Amino acid sequence: LYSSELDDTGAVNCSVKVRVMPRCWYVLCRLWLRVDGALVRLRESRIFCSADDPKTVVRETTWHEGTPETLAKAGAPSDVRGGASSPYGDADATAQALGSVAPAAV
Repeated sequence: LYSSELDDTGAVNCSVKVRVMPRCWYVLCRLWLRVDGALVRLRESRIFCSADDPKTVVRETTWHEGTPETLAKAGAPSDVRGGASSPYGDADATAQALGSVAPAAV
């Protein structure tokens, strides 16, 4: 949906992925922000609905955020810079790097 290089000081990306199957549908909305050397943030909302119970929609939202100092204390990589080799180079890499760290909010 949206992507920006933040005038070469980081990056932001907002994406939505939708999957529709015969028995259910699933939506993943992801906002990823990296300010080089200062902050990384990943907010994800997952929405699921089964055809067996169409009146029930399940939503889960997680929010990971950290500065290099707080990430290092939590045991996550603290190198908050861009680039292909960075643990926070894109939304998928960030989700993998922050997977073992407790989210800031659920």
